[in-house]
Amino acid sequence: MNLFLASPPGASIIDFSDDLPDSDGFHLVAAINFGPSPGATGSGVLARLTLSAVGAGAGALALDAVGLGDSSANSIDVGSITNGFVAVDQPCP
Repeated sequence: MNLFLASPPGASIIDFSDDLPDSDGFHLVAAINFGPSPGATGSGVLARLTLSAVGAGAGALALDAVGLGDSSANSIDVGSITNGFVAVDQPCP
């Protein structure tokens, strides 16, 4: 979780994400940098998710309610979010 957000000197990241392992089908990923301003700028990795299959099959993977904000609680445009598809032990469509 501390990838891009932790890049500025003095960053102090607090992770508010759901505990792992998480098996309810929904996982909250959330963090705040309480370090001094300015925060991270530019491009970088905000989060990485690793999924573990429980068996063969296929299904949709959706990112819902994606939101970013700055230190003044202003919304940051995410751009486009594309839903995905996961296939385990079978060809992808």
